[in-house]
Amino acid sequence: MTTLAFEFSGERRSVALAEGTRVLAVEFQDGGRATRTLAMIGAVFAKAGIAKSDVGRVAVGIGPGSFTGIRIAIGAAQGWHLATGCRVAAVGSFEALARALAEESPGNWLLAADSQRHEFAVATAIDGTLATAPALIGRDALALRIAAGERAAGVDAASVGAGAWPRQPDAGWIARIAADGSRDVDAGSLAPVYLREANFAKAPPGRVIPGITDVAAGD
Repeated sequence: MTTLAFEFSGERRSVALAEGTRVLAVEFQDGGRATRTLAMIGAVFAKAGIAKSDVGRVAVGIGPGSFTGIRIAIGAAQGWHLATGCRVAAVGSFEALARALAEESPGNWLLAADSQRHEFAVATAIDGTLATAPALIGRDALALRIAAGERAAGVDAASVGAGAWPRQPDAGWIARIAADGSRDVDAGSLAPVYLREANFAKAPPGRVIPGITDVAAGD
């Protein structure tokens, strides 16, 4: 089955096409605030030389990572599903990163992604398999783990800390992981991996502006 995959959780955004576990083409976008989603889709189909109608599954890297980027990828996947009725798969971005690192250098890895507010999403991977679920830790705690000798790879490695390998998940691995169908989900259930509890602040009372907010409609 042909899979179209999106991985937008880091600074390096990517779109890939794969036939089973064989990656046909990958298109990357580095940096920049605007994600060229449609242009990347068009480019990867041109590289692969296949038709859009060949796609039987669309797969999304759901993080952890850039909340906005992941939401853009989810929107693209849900739109493709609505238009074609194809299958939809959700793949953890850290799992894709772990698989790529295992091919490059097997062993134990500490994966990290900057989650803002002086916190990082981290997980431990062993030979391509996540040994711990992603969790939030503080900047100082991450620095201590790296200083203690844990081999680290990170999205935005400069913020992760000295010695961290600069590595990001890519859509080719998202497609390969999704190929066996075990990550297929209902399209409506797609959601980013978000490790913080939702906090809601009650809006303050409306301000009274004489002659404006204290005047009834139609007066």
